[in-house]
Amino acid sequence: MEDRIVVGVDGSPGSDSALRWAVAHAPAFGARVVAVHCWSPPLHHTEREPADEVAALERDFAAVLDAAVDRARADDPGVEVEGVLSRGDPADVLTGLAAGAALLVLGSRGTSGHTGAVLGSVSRRATDRATCPVVVVPTP
Repeated sequence: MEDRIVVGVDGSPGSDSALRWAVAHAPAFGARVVAVHCWSPPLHHTEREPADEVAALERDFAAVLDAAVDRARADDPGVEVEGVLSRGDPADVLTGLAAGAALLVLGSRGTSGHTGAVLGSVSRRATDRATCPVVVVPTP
């Protein structure tokens, strides 16, 4: 088991709660926090997306991640917090990066818009696939 806690971040209140939880509990695990924001370009009917559109999307998603990491570092400057921006299916990326981690921490619901469910689609799929312990932090 490695000394890291992987957290899914998407700019939602649920992911902010998950990241705060991870930072608060990292010292108990002697772990650093790896905040991961996954993204995929929107589906279009064209064969290829314009490079400038993809670059703009990536900049926007990077800004969301950077803001979350900055807030987490301010919460507890003694905890190392690293940001990782990754392109791909969030459940696949998160469980892949969390392999061998101390924990995978997720918010109960993210930005997908499925507000009626107790677990969001990414949290549900990630808990099914993870090979490390998973903590799902309730959305405030």
